[in-house]
Amino acid sequence: MIERYKKNKGLYIFIASVGIIVFLLSYTVSIAFLRSSKDGGAGILGEASQASFLNMNDVLISDKSNIEFMLNYKNSLGKVKINDKLDKTINVEKDNLIGLNQEQAEKIFSSFGYKVEKFTKEDIIFVKDIEGYSYKEDSYFIGIKDENIVIYNKDSNGTIKVVEEKILNPKDDNGQSYLKINDIENRGNLLRTFYEGHRDYQFSNIQEAMEYAQALCST
Repeated sequence: MIERYKKNKGLYIFIASVGIIVFLLSYTVSIAFLRSSKDGGAGILGEASQASFLNMNDVLISDKSNIEFMLNYKNSLGKVKINDKLDKTINVEKDNLIGLNQEQAEKIFSSFGYKVEKFTKEDIIFVKDIEGYSYKEDSYFIGIKDENIVIYNKDSNGTIKVVEEKILNPKDDNGQSYLKINDIENRGNLLRTFYEGHRDYQFSNIQEAMEYAQALCST
């Protein structure tokens, strides 16, 4: 038997070495798994789970996010950014929105008719659909675009576009300033009708529309 051992000594050593290696590998894997479970998933499996979670929820509102609220007109006017004096429901401190994801943010404003149109780290846009006044074709009417009081035209095809972006402010003796939202933002009903539209705001020519806008904003 001793002679047999001497003869197969190399084979026995090889088998023993393989056994030791297999044991050490099994032990290492077991310890890593136990640590992962004990730390609540802080090991390799935990990191994978956390990475998966972050990938699903990586877009959150931050202090650098640009948040805008828009009105989407069904009368072909398109989308217009709205002034927070028009709708007090959007007067939410930005600090209170930081850290929210899309679902959480949309839940806050959906009850007021807003839905998320865009949700990225840079830009977050909420949109609310409204009918808008149905102006006649080939007419000019007063409205709002960005921060300005403007004149729109609705052509014979029903296409609406801005034809006068700047209306002189009659209160400015130097003729250097133009009518803006802040000129009427504290006149709630006027501000609202400029956004929603009104039958009295349509005219057959651009000059009449501009003069009426100046009269309304200067009284």
